[in-house]
This record gives sequence, structure tokens and C-alpha cells, in this order.
Amino acid sequence: MITSTSNPRIKAIRKLKTAKGRHESGLTMLEGPNGLEALRTSQVRPVEILMLENDTATASYADEIGVDATVVSPGVLAAASDTQHPLGPVCVIDVPEPRPMRSNRTVCLVDIADPGNVGTIIRTAAAFGWDVAICGATADPWSPKALRASAGTTLRVRIARASDPIGDAGSLGMASVALVVAGGDPPAALDRPIALLVGSEAHGLPQAMIERASGTVSIPMGGGVESLNAAVAVGISLYALG
Repeated sequence: MITSTSNPRIKAIRKLKTAKGRHESGLTMLEGPNGLEALRTSQVRPVEILMLENDTATASYADEIGVDATVVSPGVLAAASDTQHPLGPVCVIDVPEPRPMRSNRTVCLVDIADPGNVGTIIRTAAAFGWDVAICGATADPWSPKALRASAGTTLRVRIARASDPIGDAGSLGMASVALVVAGGDPPAALDRPIALLVGSEAHGLPQAMIERASGTVSIPMGGGVESLNAAVAVGISLYALG
């Protein structure tokens, strides 16, 4: 059992809480019972597992896939974890290489800084069969917070990186549709794959991107409400767009 937070392995895992640590190592962490269940139902194999004593579910999973699970003290687990009251386990996984967009319904996240929103949108995309493209200064979808918000569904969604989502969509024969607060058409199902462009809550999409898009959509709202949380707006739109 590891009982010291100064253990080199624990120090290395703690670095995965930072973007720099993930970038330098190519690793991230997936935590808790939800993370363990997500791994069970995916093709992703952890490279390392930290678990508490008597965690039979994690021990059984580790034996099943042939990965050593290291027993740690509650204090060590708390130090390694990205949550305040971790339940365990902490599973270290490789961060996949980003892939290009493909001709499939894709929600393109442009400068969405909140990892909680990013993870929630990924979870919604998984539910409705959409891909996700990360654009601009959008938060890292592989950060521990984004992974928790996605309930592990990031492992099952195609995550692309796009510097020019409109150009990429056009080259694939896809329409590009900008989600704007007002002035767009109500979202409705289209007969071909689309790239839905979604901007940050604070600033929305860049005007130049809106002007380049094939069209715009807006969610009709009443009751004096001017805007919706980005993740809520995306959920409504993905459902309506089919």
C-alpha cells in the first residue's frame, strides 16, 4: 500500500490535473465509479489504477483486464484525485490523438472555456449520436473535470480537432449551421449531415464565422429569457436537428 503523497508515482499522477502535465505525459485520469463503469463498457484500457483497500469492484476489473491496481491510503487517493471527496478508483489512461472531422453530424465547440459545459455537451452528443469537434480556445475535453461532466461518455464519442470547422465541413459536403441567440431559423431536422457551430456563453460565435456559415438557428424563447446555458442550448438543438 502507498501511504505517502511524496511517492514518485503519486506525484506524476497529480500532475495530470494540469494541462501542462497532460500535454507532457500524454495521459489523463478518469475517476470514481462512473469512470470505472465507462472503462468497462469501452475499448480503452487504463495504464495504471489507484484504488482503496477492499475496493472489490476495481480489483475484479483490474484482474479481468490484466492491469495491476495499486492500493493506496485514503489520504493518497485524495491527493491524487481531482475531486474533494474521492470515492476511487483513479484510473490513468492515454489521451487519444485528435482526429479530423468526418461526414457525420458534428457539434463544433468554439472557445467554450468551461470544462463542465464541454463535458456535458459531449455527454449529450453521445446520447444523440453526434461527433464533437474542439475549436479555438475550447477547454480540454480530456481534463478530469470535463471527463467527470461527460460521465465517461468521452470514451465513446469521436472527438475531432478543427482549426477551420466551416472549411472542413464544406470539404466533406456538410452544411455549417451557427447557433445564435436570436435571428436564426428554429432548429429542425435536415436531410444531410451538418456541423453545428456553438460559441461561448460570454461572447458567442465570432461574427465572421456566423457570416461564413451556411445558415443560422436560434431557439425560440419567451418569458423574458434572453439566453440559455451553452450546454442546455446544445441539448435542445441536437434533439431538434435530429
